[in-house]
Amino acid sequence: MVKQFIRALGIDDTPFQLREDQYTNIVGVVYRGNLILEDVLTTIIEVDGLDSTSKIVEMVEGSKLSSQLRVIFLSGVTFGGFNTVNIKELYQLLKIPVIVILEKKPDYERIKAGACRTKNYEKIITYIKEAGDITPVQTVKGRIYIQISGLNLSEALNLISLFQASSKIPEPLRVAQLIAKIFKKENSLIKSS
Repeated sequence: MVKQFIRALGIDDTPFQLREDQYTNIVGVVYRGNLILEDVLTTIIEVDGLDSTSKIVEMVEGSKLSSQLRVIFLSGVTFGGFNTVNIKELYQLLKIPVIVILEKKPDYERIKAGACRTKNYEKIITYIKEAGDITPVQTVKGRIYIQISGLNLSEALNLISLFQASSKIPEPLRVAQLIAKIFKKENSLIKSS
């Protein structure tokens, strides 16, 4: 049985302009249970780079709540274009289970076609393959697709349901997605003024 008020971190990336922006942000949101937002973290990653895993590790280790985190929810494995998180390495370095949450099954052929235009194509494809199978799961709130590292499917489902509130997306990740969208609005306001 999982305690109701454990802490989780949800991570998503902010929008960026393709072929214009060299860097973008990732946003992390720490929740206790599905009700209490406790912290917002940010860091900068290179667009189409290979630093997302190390930057997430730095961001988590820099948080005062890092030792209390029991799961990390990621919005996919690619951030900032094709800056791909190695979820096995992320788990090994932090010893915090990782659950990738996807609303729809990704089109790997399309991903490969896009990734082949980057300088890190081989590593991107390796990290995507190492992330493991994408498993469709039915939750009380709706169907999602997941990838996991550091826990089994039953444990992952328990954690997902624990952090769901009004959406099929766990609350830390849902709020990280909302905060990340602000960056797009903010950047467009700056450019138009």
